[in-house]
Amino acid sequence: MKRSKITRRQFVSKMAAGAVTAGFSLSAFSANDAIDPTSRSLEYRKLGRTGLRVSAVSFGAMTTSDPLVIRHAVDLGINYIDTARIYLRGENEKIVAAAIKDVPRDKIFIATKIPSSTRRKPLRSLPKQEMLSLVEESLAALKTDYVDVLLLHSIADRDQVFNEYAVDVLAKLKKDGKIRFPGISTHTNIPEVVDAAIESGFYDVILAKLNFKSDQADVESLERAAKTGIGIVAMKTQAGGYRTEEMGGFTPHQAALKWVLQHKFVANAIPGMTTIQQVEENFPVMKKPELATREKAALKAYGDSIDGLYCRMCAKCEEDCPYGAPIAEINRCVMYAEGYRDKALARAELASLGTLPCVDCSTCTVACRNHINVQAKIQAALALLT
Repeated sequence: MKRSKITRRQFVSKMAAGAVTAGFSLSAFSANDAIDPTSRSLEYRKLGRTGLRVSAVSFGAMTTSDPLVIRHAVDLGINYIDTARIYLRGENEKIVAAAIKDVPRDKIFIATKIPSSTRRKPLRSLPKQEMLSLVEESLAALKTDYVDVLLLHSIADRDQVFNEYAVDVLAKLKKDGKIRFPGISTHTNIPEVVDAAIESGFYDVILAKLNFKSDQADVESLERAAKTGIGIVAMKTQAGGYRTEEMGGFTPHQAALKWVLQHKFVANAIPGMTTIQQVEENFPVMKKPELATREKAALKAYGDSIDGLYCRMCAKCEEDCPYGAPIAEINRCVMYAEGYRDKALARAELASLGTLPCVDCSTCTVACRNHINVQAKIQAALALLT
């Protein structure tokens, strides 16, 4: 796959006359620099019953530390940015705000997330006031009066979907005009979570893990949700983004993204992008979303090469653990180190899980249905924490 040759230096030279300050200043930009999406042959889709017309390729800002990267994507026509209160230890929302500060608010859609429960088992709902305070912090960091989509972060079961405290908070925020549409995000146990969201009739958006390695049950549940009017946003589209010896230097990012967008029930995908080169690589998918034969072959080769690495987060293995270890979450954290090559993120996410029962367990007998070496993943997690 041919990568764009544009460098950050070239981009800064082209897009800004002055230097960018440490405070994320983008004073060289003006609102007129933003490209009108209607003037380009790009694909925009309706985000379910929200009616929002979102760019098929949107922006996952989770690990983006440079506002210039986000701004470049916006200027190309990407109009939906996904962030969260906890990303980059609370700094990510500020970076998003810096990137879009002179873009008319009605030309960009912002989605952010707050937790509704503790991360540590047994899960307990956060108090309503704590959730409300987190939203106020997000609005202040984003420098906006409202967000378009507010998601309950990392929902993993039916009970969390029907958390009355969280539903009451979202309803109040919508009534007060601080959010437009409530939703949930989910990595684990997707069919149960999605079917519960459908049953609730409350949530307008679901952000879910979806990629070419996803279980068919996950795909089918998301399609069911879309048929009810829920807007579907796809994340983790790259299946970990691993670099393997079998693939050499090739990473099939475009092909993986195209696979997701071939599913018309998906409104948009939010691949994480931290460099201008990644934006330049992902953006053309909006112009030519069809999967070529060679791309299908590349995806199969990539899929075969990561079969022993990539956890599908089905969480079925957790039934085998007598100590209730959050194995799927542990594997997700290890993926950040092995696939994303971001050990700081992996450590932070692992730390949020609390003390792992695996620390004192010397006889792990958990077996993965998809042939992941669970014991090796747990040892990798423990090594990250030492």
